Amino acid sequence: PTNWKEQMVSIALALKADNIQHRDIKPDNFMVKGGVIKLIDFGWARFYDDPPDDPPSCLGYPYKPSYGFDDNYSMKMVIKQYEYELDNKLSTICQ
Repeated sequence: PTNWKEQMVSIALALKADNIQHRDIKPDNFMVKGGVIKLIDFGWARFYDDPPDDPPSCLGYPYKPSYGFDDNYSMKMVIKQYEYELDNKLSTICQ
């Protein structure tokens, strides 16, 4: 979709507004249906006020910070990855 960045920011804002920590934001966990981006795989999601647990360290790798889980950081990393891939495809086409 042409507004993919806005949709991804909206997803991050919705997670925060609903007090949800996804913890596994990565390109593999996004799908597009009818021009709408969907975040999937909430298997390790939790509410921010849930008691601490011990999720596997591989969740969200390599799109998570070294200090733990931060969905906003992970979303920024995924957006940067998509931008990089798009730029590379465009430069290949335009050569």
